[in-house]
Amino acid sequence: MSRLGKQQIDEATQMQNDLSRKICVHQDTNGRGASVENPGGTLLFNLKEWEQEFGSPERPKFPWSFYRADGCQVGIEYPGDDDPGAPMMKSQIWMGNFDLSGMELRCRQPLALAPATHKHRHALGTMSIDG
Repeated sequence: MSRLGKQQIDEATQMQNDLSRKICVHQDTNGRGASVENPGGTLLFNLKEWEQEFGSPERPKFPWSFYRADGCQVGIEYPGDDDPGAPMMKSQIWMGNFDLSGMELRCRQPLALAPATHKHRHALGTMSIDG
């Protein structure tokens, strides 16, 4: 579901997306919590079936909400030999029918845990790691 890939959904991915959506609906219908996490650039929450059921990050449908968290705020570090331990943005988007706002830690935002002076390292392309 990455924006970097072919942006084509194969049958297995479609089945997985449908199952996840149906589980969320089932849980909510039965008064239970449900949540889904995907990388920040996901296409999942833009799928027609998902938007009809849950809304979108910009316009959620009650009781669903969307939350964003930045990896550098929860210790996600670059594993490459050329810059080991550098903070990585690696954002995640969480959707849930219960409050997940405690996970919504954003870099350079008022509730940020890590200093806002760091630079993010990206793990795109080639990277060398020990082993």
